[in-house]
Amino acid sequence: MKQNLYQRAIFKRYNMLKYSILGLSFLLASYPRLLIEVFIRRDFGHRYFNLSSSITLFLILAWLPMMGSYDIDLETIYYAIIADPLWYGYLFAFLFFSFKRHKELRVKPGSYDHSWFSQSAGVSLDWFENIKFRGKHFTNRTIEIWLEPLAFFLAGVLLLLLQNILGILLVICAVIYSLSYRAAYAIGDSLIYDMIDTNIIGRSTVKFYEEGEETVDETGVQFYTNRIKNKELGKYISDAMQGKDDDFTDGTSYAF
Repeated sequence: MKQNLYQRAIFKRYNMLKYSILGLSFLLASYPRLLIEVFIRRDFGHRYFNLSSSITLFLILAWLPMMGSYDIDLETIYYAIIADPLWYGYLFAFLFFSFKRHKELRVKPGSYDHSWFSQSAGVSLDWFENIKFRGKHFTNRTIEIWLEPLAFFLAGVLLLLLQNILGILLVICAVIYSLSYRAAYAIGDSLIYDMIDTNIIGRSTVKFYEEGEETVDETGVQFYTNRIKNKELGKYISDAMQGKDDDFTDGTSYAF
């Protein structure tokens, strides 16, 4: 998106800590989100959901309790499952739902279809849409950031109190899930605000440079320059700042 030159130079400000945390969560969220979303979302895009990733994650997490063993055989696997049935129960449930989500992909891998977004993160299950608070349904933003990971977070806290290692996994996944969607919405909000600000600064640029009017009280835009007395030059500067002109091409000479 092409922004007003003055906007890019003067007004861009970031909360570095906030966006660093959100950006890192967004970057690292793939597997933690996968461990939750197969249970609570459906109709993934075939380039977003990959069954092989689920199988790989299942095998890695299934191996973790046995990683101190020199030889992993059927007996080792049996005793590992007996020692922590909740851990392996969750993993097998995860694998089952992964196959279920793979089976329901609207567009199958290796084919083309223009009706469903291939990188879709899926759709929340219907019962999330039916939850009401004070007679009102929750927004998608609230569902994805708070409601979807909430049950896993609470289950994780309970398991932590019972000193079960699965609790650590669920709490971590729930927190990262929430932060990753918070990051996605922050990026979307920032994009919309950039569009709005570009429009406001564009209108303010015309008012200040072409019409010679102050804008700070009306739109909040402060131009840290002197007004241009020459209206023709003011229009040129206004156009240039909005990207309408790249340089002096007509050979016209301007005087202040």
